[in-house]
Amino acid sequence: MFGDDGHQGFFVEGPFGAFGTQSVHYVCKQSFHGQALYHRGMARRFSGYNGETVCRGRCAGRVQDAKEDCVDVAFARKLCALNSGFYRMQAKSFSGTRHAAWPGWRRCMDEVTAAGCLSGPDGVIVDVACGNLRFEQFAAQTLPHCRLVCHAVDDCDELALDQGILHDGAPEVRFCHLDVVGALLDGALDLRGCCGFTQGASEGHGADLAVAFGFAHHIPGAGNRTRFLDALMDTVRPGGFAAVSLWCFMRDEGLAQRARATHTQACGELGFDPAAFEAGDYLLGWNNAPGAWRYCHSFDDAEIEGLAASVATRARLAARFAADGRTGDLNEYLVFQVR
Repeated sequence: MFGDDGHQGFFVEGPFGAFGTQSVHYVCKQSFHGQALYHRGMARRFSGYNGETVCRGRCAGRVQDAKEDCVDVAFARKLCALNSGFYRMQAKSFSGTRHAAWPGWRRCMDEVTAAGCLSGPDGVIVDVACGNLRFEQFAAQTLPHCRLVCHAVDDCDELALDQGILHDGAPEVRFCHLDVVGALLDGALDLRGCCGFTQGASEGHGADLAVAFGFAHHIPGAGNRTRFLDALMDTVRPGGFAAVSLWCFMRDEGLAQRARATHTQACGELGFDPAAFEAGDYLLGWNNAPGAWRYCHSFDDAEIEGLAASVATRARLAARFAADGRTGDLNEYLVFQVR
């Protein structure tokens, strides 16, 4: 167990009561079957449930399993709207800082091709939160032998639609407008359908590689992030790969100090209650632009291990490594081979 500051936390347990329950005061974080609870308060552990709790804090006593969130859905929608507005308003300046491939992408592609994936004349890639299509260009340059079809998914058309790669046919890019976080919050995320995979993955219909780089930190709620990883894997054929990057900006003390400062300022400007956020959640600024706030989550090791464990029955963890940023460790990558 790890607390908000990275130190270990603990439970102080009470006696078992009626109906096989045990009262638990918890401090810092506790993980149940790979999913962390991020708020403090009173919990009640059910001896008859497999890793379930009833929360006496913000979850108002409802049963919470490993894929449920304590984040308020209405508040999560506000964070989603904040980010959508940020990327629409800052599309040009943001895209201007996003040209080169990240070092972590190269290692991901090395892992995938070393296993014989994308080694043939044709390949299918799904890129969720494609932004300005940098990964599509990187994939085409890295795999010149392969005729690629790239399904690029994003809800910020401004970032993608003015890119020449959409029109030159190398690779073939099929853009799908989708508010992924909004669909998650609605319980209606269908990435397979968005990409036009109408037949089942078990028949080999699906992507050779599905990626989500620079996106998971925009998904509010641990359970939503787990559900997203499930949905990403749904797009992949058996034997194919899925890869995600997880931003760990609080590893860097300079970034951490700025995150704490901008979070306090943004909460004041937006009227957000700081207690509504989960641990690791911050509102970050952009280029000192007034009102340019976006929601981001910084992952810690316990969360990353929990995400990997949540899909262990359907995928093999082929690689986990840190890369990117000035320190070379600001993103943690998980690369899975789907069973």
